[in-house]
Amino acid sequence: MMPNSNALRALAAELAMSRAMIDDKATLVSARRQEAQQSSAEAHIIALAYEVHNFYGLCEQTFERIRSVFAVPVSRPDRYHEELLNQMALDIPEVRPAVISTEFKQRLDEFRRFHHVFRHAYVAQFDRQRVLELAGLVAPMAQAITEALEQFRAHLLELADRLDAAG
Repeated sequence: MMPNSNALRALAAELAMSRAMIDDKATLVSARRQEAQQSSAEAHIIALAYEVHNFYGLCEQTFERIRSVFAVPVSRPDRYHEELLNQMALDIPEVRPAVISTEFKQRLDEFRRFHHVFRHAYVAQFDRQRVLELAGLVAPMAQAITEALEQFRAHLLELADRLDAAG
């Protein structure tokens, strides 16, 4: 079922806020990465890993909000996070266009996997180089996701206007 124009406008406003939060997180990751590169202290890598984890968490929260507004169910709760990411790359006719490209989904999947490891690693040492590498990808990923969200946001506002015009 298609959401009403008010729900679409509310989601568009939330996406604008999400874009700003993702940009802010990318800036923080960059600062934490610089600190970690200048220090051999494990605490800096842990702090950086935490912020990389939070970056993907913001992306996932945004995707969850989109999914819920369009009432697209998750068919496999045991693979919820993977399925949610896959859904964002789907063009669902008469419901919504894809939010992200398939290529971008594959790149984000690295962050999803890291997010999972971080959340479930109660006593783990992080691979310093891997954390630094992922952190170095956050800025370009943030730029790509905010551009994708802006395109989707424009689509939502256009759709809301069409729904209002149709009465």
